[in-house]
Amino acid sequence: MSYKTIAIFVHDADRDSVALAAAMEVAGRDNAHLEVFCLGIDPIQYDATLAGAMPVFLSSGITEAQETASKLAAWVETMVPTGQSRVYVQPVATASAGLELLVGRYARYSDLIIAPQPYGEDRGRIAEALLEGALFNSDAAVLVIPNDSDPAKFADHFKRAVVAWNESDEALSTIRKALPILTAAQQVDILMIDPAVRSGERSDPGGALAMMLSRQGAKADVAIVARTLPKVADMITRYAADHGADVLVMGAYGHSRLRQAVLGGTTRSMLNEMPLPVLMSH
Repeated sequence: MSYKTIAIFVHDADRDSVALAAAMEVAGRDNAHLEVFCLGIDPIQYDATLAGAMPVFLSSGITEAQETASKLAAWVETMVPTGQSRVYVQPVATASAGLELLVGRYARYSDLIIAPQPYGEDRGRIAEALLEGALFNSDAAVLVIPNDSDPAKFADHFKRAVVAWNESDEALSTIRKALPILTAAQQVDILMIDPAVRSGERSDPGGALAMMLSRQGAKADVAIVARTLPKVADMITRYAADHGADVLVMGAYGHSRLRQAVLGGTTRSMLNEMPLPVLMSH
């Protein structure tokens, strides 16, 4: 079991190079098809005219966007490892408006989208919009790569995965999409932090999920921990660090994006301070 079609969107050679290299390692490892969309974004700000579901833009910035996309595509071609033939590079000129819809359209048939960490030093709104487009406008799993990752490590399967399980629909959907990762791992920890006492699974928290994963071939155990830190994200990352995990699987945006942006939340906290790759979906 593995992902067969992987997509990545790049718009900045410097900031996206780590995620791109990781994507090529994953695709090469699994003999998957990798589709690289190189975005040249119109630098001119204006009110977009809508035509159907996608924005149409008419401005002098289109030429610059096309040139940027072509340069990125040429750079990506130099990054393709020798002998890796299933890499498809496509330059795409677009307006800044509607990036989320664009991601959904181009990645519609992908099994996995790989994205760079959207927050951090010098990361702008574009990286955030691309990630949100992957989460909200596609049905694919999204693997977010920390900015300081070593791409060479992605040539091997993850050895220990932590699943952040809160019994939500988002979490269960993500776990199903993460099966290629979970079944290849040597160990899967189903992490539950203060499970709800009124849960339908209160007699055996996490037991049904562990059974589902074991039937798929994953080696899964349940870990129930008490919440001792203010942020759930801190609890998850501390557990992952203490147990040597190298990937986290979690549902994204259980609350509205607006609420998470204003008040913070587990998804946003995790993406701000991610010490390991995170696979998520919504």
